[in-house]
Amino acid sequence: MTQDERAQLRTEIERFGFVDPITCRNHPTQVNKWQIIDGENRWEVGVEMGMTAFPCYVIDVDDDEARMLTPILNELHGTADSQKLSELLKDLAQRRSEQELRELMPYSRERFDELIGEISVDWNALEQKRQAAQQTTEERWVERVYRMPADAAAVVDQAVEKARSDAEVADDWKGLEFVCAEYLGG
Repeated sequence: MTQDERAQLRTEIERFGFVDPITCRNHPTQVNKWQIIDGENRWEVGVEMGMTAFPCYVIDVDDDEARMLTPILNELHGTADSQKLSELLKDLAQRRSEQELRELMPYSRERFDELIGEISVDWNALEQKRQAAQQTTEERWVERVYRMPADAAAVVDQAVEKARSDAEVADDWKGLEFVCAEYLGG
């Protein structure tokens, strides 16, 4: 967590309490100890705030399952629908102060401004541009693989190297293109 994210987490815990339990298991080697599977940052911030007891969800898993669950639980929170999130924040902004929302919501100033409409972004247009750029890139480059005897490969390599030198180019593909263009008379 960044320091900003940590400060945001502290603000949320102060405001709403510890609403997201820590997922843990009995420590595999120490009696009466716990091992956190998910929620270590929440636990650390709580300890910094003086908390001594935490809501926990205790699971019975082996070492491999515990190791698998840590990234799974961190990644499975989903991605917010920007349109719905924007509508939610705009609705809240009608009844709550902007300062309160900015303090509590886990968004940078720029992202918050974007979501409440101070910055207008046409996400569909951006996605179309991204897809068009990707298609253009994919259409411009192809990969060729040729299987040949080693002595023939040596001849090709020498020709490409000579063409790179003669044409003063750095890339093998440009040298090969030069050789082919020369052969074709162009």
